[in-house]
Amino acid sequence: MFGYVRPLKGELKVNEYDEYKAVYCTLCKSIAKHYGRMQSFFLSYDLTFYVLLSLNEGFDEKNKCCVKGKCIFNPFKKCNYIFTEEEIYKKAAALTVMMSYGKILDNSLDEKGIKKVIYKFLKTLCKKAYKKASSDYPFIYDALNQMLKAQLEAEKKDMHLDACCEPTANMLKTVCGELARDESFSKPALENLGYFLGRWIYTIDAADDLEEDLKSKNFNPLIKKFGLNLNSTDTLSEEKRKYIEEECNFSLNGNVSMMIKASNLLNNGRYSGIISNIINLGLPEMQREIIFLHVNKKDRKKKHDK
Repeated sequence: MFGYVRPLKGELKVNEYDEYKAVYCTLCKSIAKHYGRMQSFFLSYDLTFYVLLSLNEGFDEKNKCCVKGKCIFNPFKKCNYIFTEEEIYKKAAALTVMMSYGKILDNSLDEKGIKKVIYKFLKTLCKKAYKKASSDYPFIYDALNQMLKAQLEAEKKDMHLDACCEPTANMLKTVCGELARDESFSKPALENLGYFLGRWIYTIDAADDLEEDLKSKNFNPLIKKFGLNLNSTDTLSEEKRKYIEEECNFSLNGNVSMMIKASNLLNNGRYSGIISNIINLGLPEMQREIIFLHVNKKDRKKKHDK
């Protein structure tokens, strides 16, 4: 999974941070329960955001049950688990499994050498869980399948960035829109939020992988957008890098601004503060770390997983 959609922890209230961690841990436990413990390794902050949106739409305080339990990976560690509607977590667990499988499938086609072998092995290990998740939620399977086909077609035709963003944007538009409890009010806002989040995720992932894709000669829409030399093994010049940084940041800011507008139309629920933090502060901070500070994936993981 991508793991880009995170809160800015320092700006969360103490109770908000505790509840965010509890939702994250509960999703982890739900993935293991429904699709196997191995699938919990694909747990991501992105899908935690999806759970928060779902809980915020229909959270019933009377049904809340917060309990302490053992971490499924570390028996010496205690975690808080928030239980409400089991369906909310199961759906997010299925989406985690299906999106992870799609990412593995994509990497098995793009990578070369030993990495290609590893992803093909992972694909075999995850196939059973993927089939079960697809059977449990056919509408997610259909949306994801359409995304993968459209994405492959866009990459084959070497399309521009906007066209390449569309499959991910449309998939998240579908799965987020489905969360609406009130069809006439929340659905358009959730659809718009999902759509522009999809565009943001695809763009930030392309920016994160740009130099690596240049060297490995993998497809990346930013290569075409900025007229970069795919055969070059040199690092980007300072002038070219600065131009790319500013253009990418401008594009990402446009998507964030649309997400802010959509989120302002959502129900003012229990998790509105955390959702607002993620969109208004977490996403821009991720842009800063990737685009301007060039913090690599390993160092980002260390920082955010503390």
